[in-house]
Amino acid sequence: MCCRASSHQGSNGSNVPLARCKLISWGCVVILVILVMNWYILEIPTGFIEDISPDAGRYAQKEMRLPEENRNISISGSFNFNRTHAQKQMELPEENRNVSISGSINLNKSYMEARRVTLNTMCELQPKPYRNHSISLLYSKGGNIAYCNIPKIASSFLKRFMLEIASSDKTTIDPFHHDAIKIHQKPLPRVQSRNLSSKNISSFLFVRDPYTRLFAGYIDKLLTPNEYWWSLGKNIVRSRNVTSVKPNCGHDVSFDEFINDLVSRARSNKTIDVHFNMMYLQCQPCDVKYDIIGKVETFNEDFKHVLNYTHKLENFNFSSFNEETEQDSIKKDVDKAFSFIKRSAPCISKHDALGRLWRKLQIRGLIGKKIFLSIKSLFSTKNLIFQRRLFIARFKSIPGFRW
Repeated sequence: MCCRASSHQGSNGSNVPLARCKLISWGCVVILVILVMNWYILEIPTGFIEDISPDAGRYAQKEMRLPEENRNISISGSFNFNRTHAQKQMELPEENRNVSISGSINLNKSYMEARRVTLNTMCELQPKPYRNHSISLLYSKGGNIAYCNIPKIASSFLKRFMLEIASSDKTTIDPFHHDAIKIHQKPLPRVQSRNLSSKNISSFLFVRDPYTRLFAGYIDKLLTPNEYWWSLGKNIVRSRNVTSVKPNCGHDVSFDEFINDLVSRARSNKTIDVHFNMMYLQCQPCDVKYDIIGKVETFNEDFKHVLNYTHKLENFNFSSFNEETEQDSIKKDVDKAFSFIKRSAPCISKHDALGRLWRKLQIRGLIGKKIFLSIKSLFSTKNLIFQRRLFIARFKSIPGFRW
């Protein structure tokens, strides 16, 4: 209306002010849209990433279950889809829980002893050919303790912890300041398990529900951009009955295909990657008498026993441990994903790669399922910017959070 009221015809009969006004109006609209996109998160669903079928997990349990005498120690708990439910399921009996009183921690060792009794009972059923093994364990001289590392069982954190306590004179223990990715490339001291008793070295391992460990391995190694696409993933893709559109990529392996491949390898005695291989084969708990048998499902409580054995219990800050763990996980996952985005370009788009990373953190319970990947996040070109988006999404996922 304003443009029409102020317009008049030029010498050539054209409506010059009106045309100029329309051009300015459209420019204002474009600028307004850009400002809105810069200040508000426009939510889009991540439905392009296929949900994992729950039937696949049940199939894995049915097909990969070993004979009773060869099964791993029974581990209760559930994967962290629902944090409240998981905490309830993992809660220790009241008499076995650690109690903090005036800054001191009272460690109840009865449930740890019960685990060793259960283990010894199961070991008595093991056939003799599988016994009397000596294995190589990570060793920290500062804590005089050895650790059997099993991938996908808090191994990044525990390796950093072993490196952190290598110096016995540290007054504050902070494993998080070590890089979570580079720690796997650092050569750490080792000791043979047969020498633990003679050298008076304590030892520990952590275990996890075997099926949630497989699921976590799939999410980490095959759903998100990873070097396993071009090894394990590619081999699975090439074994399909139908021709794949991108046979040199292992980016589209389903959970069913992953489980079928593991079942096939186990039945034919083929090598299984350490990230998915059975826990008892990696740590030989019937031969090594571990002082501490921890579980991921009760990690905070069990890790205090490790600290107690290394005389570092008072040097570790548990008040912010959960928050630091979540921040560390987000940073590690983003660093890893961005390091493979360029290499994965022939297989999937950058938007799809970032969407998969977002989905992974949703599955892990770090981001709520109703917090969708934003347009601004999709177009993030820098690692730190995407990390910031994820941290915002994490805060928005906290129950009762308000901006």
